[in-house]
Order: sequence, then C-alpha cells, then structure tokens
Amino acid sequence: ADHENGGTIKGILSDPSTAKQKGVVIARGTPAAGKTTFLKGVFSLAADDIKVMLKERMPGLTSQQVHFQSTALLQMFEKAVKEKIPQAITIDALYITNDAVSDKMKSAVENGQKVSIHDIQVDLKSLCCRMLKRGADEPRMNFDFLSGTYKRSLENRSGTISLVNENKKHVEGFSLSLWDPEAGCNVKLAEFKPDMDGVKILNKELYSKVTNPNIDDIDKEISSTQNLQIDDEFIRTFTSSMPHSIKSEFTEALNAYRGFTLKEALDMH
Repeated sequence: ADHENGGTIKGILSDPSTAKQKGVVIARGTPAAGKTTFLKGVFSLAADDIKVMLKERMPGLTSQQVHFQSTALLQMFEKAVKEKIPQAITIDALYITNDAVSDKMKSAVENGQKVSIHDIQVDLKSLCCRMLKRGADEPRMNFDFLSGTYKRSLENRSGTISLVNENKKHVEGFSLSLWDPEAGCNVKLAEFKPDMDGVKILNKELYSKVTNPNIDDIDKEISSTQNLQIDDEFIRTFTSSMPHSIKSEFTEALNAYRGFTLKEALDMH
C-alpha cells in the first residue's frame, strides 16, 4: 500500500480511499541479515519496532518470548489494517518458514497483487557480530535463538524457491544473495524475472550450499561459531576488509566483549 500524503499508517487508516495498491515485498532472512536495510524506502510494517516496545514495557522476557509476542501483535495489527485496506501489506519479518512465505503470497494473489522476494544468506559469525553491534533501541537475540533461525532459514530455502517456480505468474521478481565478508557486499546467486521460465542459477556451487545444505555441516558451524573467542586476532580478522567508519563501529562493539565467546557475548548482550 502507499498513501498520497506521505504514506503513513495513520494517514491511510484515517482516509483509506487514498491508499494505492502496490505489490508486496518479502525480504527473507535471519535477524541481522539486512532485511530492514533492503526494505528502506518501501512502505512496510516492522516487527522490530514492536520488539523494542515489548522489551521496554515487559523487561525479563526471553528473546523467544519477545519474538512470538511481537509476531502475534503484528498479525493482529495487520488484520486491522486489512479491514480498512483490502490488500496485502509488506511486513518486515523473517519469512524463514515456507508457510510464512506461502501465506503472504496467497494473501497478495487473492487481492490481485504481485510479489517480489529477496532472500539474503549471511554466515553465522557475521550475524553474531552484527547482533553485538546493535544498540539498546534495537531488538537483540541470544545465540541459541539466532542460530536456530539461521538453521531453519537454510533448511527451508529450497521450499521458498519451489514456491517461486510454482507461482511464476504472480511473482514480479526474486533474488537470492550471499554475504561475502571479504568483499563486504552481497553476491547474487540466483534470480527470477517475469520473462524467465524459472529461477536462474548464477553460481551453481554456492547456490547448492545454501539451498541444499548438509544438516551436519550446519550443526558443526553452529558449534564452532559459538565457541569462537573474541580477542585481538578475532576483531582484527573480522574487520580487516571493512571501510574505516564501519570498522570502528564493529571494533568498539566487539571490544566490549573481549575475552568472551560469541555465545557468551550474545547471551549477555
């Protein structure tokens, strides 16, 4: 949805007639993968804002409790908005289960809307460090929750791609990207456009790793990552290819947990 006078939820609900029908964008990925950054400039409802509110008003909730409560509140709010505006709305959420993607696609199709999907894969070590850089005004997760969503995202990705291929006429675009820590950017592994017969693979080796992963390899990565100790060498290696401004931010954040493992740091953060 969009609004002629600034695109605010308040404006649309006060005068639904000004809402314009637009396509729905699904940014899929774990927490800290870069979904919110991708959705900048896109009219969307964000679960992260609700998570911050819950942590302020209900201190003591676990990361999992905050996630489930924010999801439930967001779904209730989305339902209320849809009663005023008969169309699916872009939500800044995880979409790591096939049901979540399928339900959003179904809602869009029922309202005559096209869907664009951008799937982002980021290695677990980078996700942990990004989470440690988050401030008090941003939602933060412990290691078990973060690694759990990481594993489910990998396990379910092939199902999302199947949904794209099965619903081509309703899909406006699809891309799958992988974060390259050394290059400091996302590398596109696959894409779909309306003039294509199906999802086109751009890098077969990397595509296979993130769409048909070995579960034992995922578990090994989780086990090794949680035990990585934050020290001078870790910080230097992790930030070596970053621009100075970003490097200083990560260095400051990681220095606060010097001597701890990534799991210990995230559980304290």
